[in-house]
Amino acid sequence: AIAKRTIMLFGPDVEKNGLKLVSDLPAELPVTAGNEDALAEVLTNLIENAIKFTPTGGQVKVSGGKDGQKVWIQVADTGMGLTVDEQVKLFQRFYRGDPSRPRPRGIGLGLAISNELVRLHHGRISLSSEVNRGITFRVELPA
Repeated sequence: AIAKRTIMLFGPDVEKNGLKLVSDLPAELPVTAGNEDALAEVLTNLIENAIKFTPTGGQVKVSGGKDGQKVWIQVADTGMGLTVDEQVKLFQRFYRGDPSRPRPRGIGLGLAISNELVRLHHGRISLSSEVNRGITFRVELPA
């Protein structure tokens, strides 16, 4: 329910930015225990970042499911992606990316906070990315 509600909030932002938002969530996404506000904040941050760093005409996809004893949710975009060096630093507080790359930037706390919130829920957040091929964040939590 958290995932579906959070996705619905981004309809206007997606349209305004000329993006496509795809929800590939199962009808019944498995349940995980946790603080609803904290988990919504994590998902909100991931979707906001995907929208911010994806050029017009791109796509943001949210998917989820269950693997064994883990519930997972992924946010993938078709944005500019990250170098390996950027990926290593991404969850550090105040890290804002390579200043030579043209992209909108925040203050560098969102992913650090999200990482901590997921950790406090006994889960993990990971990413995979290539430059000019987008980025995928995966959050795994105990089922």
